[in-house]
Order: sequence, then structure tokens, then C-alpha cells
Amino acid sequence: MAGDQALFPMGPMTNTPRPEGVLELGLLQWSILIGSVLIFVVLVAMMVRRIRRQRQQPLLHSADERLLREAGASPELIAALGQLGRERALGRLSEAQYRQQRAALLASLQEGDAAQP
Repeated sequence: MAGDQALFPMGPMTNTPRPEGVLELGLLQWSILIGSVLIFVVLVAMMVRRIRRQRQQPLLHSADERLLREAGASPELIAALGQLGRERALGRLSEAQYRQQRAALLASLQEGDAAQP
């Protein structure tokens, strides 16, 4: 019996040996364990998010958008060009109609630039 007692340490404040497979943790140990697991999960989630963000393709603005921004086009003109693009994408405008209306809008931008000193 004495040999068995050495193999199985006594449970806290009891005279009976601790049964096999029972893990006795106090409140502090449980809080440390749960906190550590939570921190690990948060770190893994942050790394996954960072890797996904790095793998995303950067937003590529069209050359028209860049030229309009550099030329100082009015928001109304940019909105009108965007509306034309949506109409073409939905099939309401043919390619020829789109190009004609787009050229007219861009010509109005160039006329506005020529009128300003």
C-alpha cells in the first residue's frame, strides 16, 4: 500500500489517491490555460488575415480614371462616364454608342480646360 501511495500522489486535502486520468487544476491554472489558448487563436487569425490581404490583387484603376483625376475633372463628369460604363456593361449601349458618348463627354472636358486660363 505504501508503494501505491508513492505512485499516486494524494489529492488536495484528501486521504485518497488521485485516480488516473484526472487533471486537477486550480482557478489560476485554468485562467492561464484559457487565456493562452485565446491569445494563440487571435495570433493565428491575425496571421491568416495578413496573408490573405497580401495575396489580394491590388485595385487597378483604369487609365481613364487616372487621366480624369490628373486633369481635374468634375465629379459630375466622372459620374457621367461611370454611368456610361454601367450602361455598356448591362448591354443597354452598343460599343459604338458608348465610344461616341464617351468622346463627347471627354471633348467637353477638354473644352473646359481650354476655356480656363
